[in-house]
Amino acid sequence: MATPNQPNKPQHALVIGGTGMMAEVSLWLARTGYRVTVICRNKDRADTLKRTAPPDTLCTHLVDYNDTTKLTQTLTSVRKSSGTADLVVAWIHSNPEAVLQQVEDHLVQGQPYRLVHVVGSSSNLDAIRATINTPPTCRYQQVQLGFILEDTHSRWLTHAEISSGVIKAIKTRDDVTVVGR
Repeated sequence: MATPNQPNKPQHALVIGGTGMMAEVSLWLARTGYRVTVICRNKDRADTLKRTAPPDTLCTHLVDYNDTTKLTQTLTSVRKSSGTADLVVAWIHSNPEAVLQQVEDHLVQGQPYRLVHVVGSSSNLDAIRATINTPPTCRYQQVQLGFILEDTHSRWLTHAEISSGVIKAIKTRDDVTVVGR
């Protein structure tokens, strides 16, 4: 909360994997007033995302989250330049426990925040929840990506459907959101 002598500071969101299927999530956050930091690996998609976002609302950092040293350096730098994160949206394919622990240790550092954890269709939500060590200051939510049934076949979700489902989860704050089936 701002004091009388301190203007309201925009909330800070960290999006891990926010230039591909979750690009619209990153842009939506920027358009709704968040300062958005995106951790990504693809320079071309990062550049496109920055050009599309409202001015001075979004920054990208090219780093593979599996590179522990570079991720630590990046998160520490982000904390120093942008402050701690109020919201973390994470689509992490491998080793989410270690990556999310780094986010906690080097970016959030015990401050209250919300984690929206995006997982794949075959994921066991209870098993994932049991392995993610979130502190009491973290409000944990899961978004499970499913599939769409059309007539006699199924198909994967589109990027627009994925982003829409993640945005819905951010808005509703439900513990679990399933996108598709």
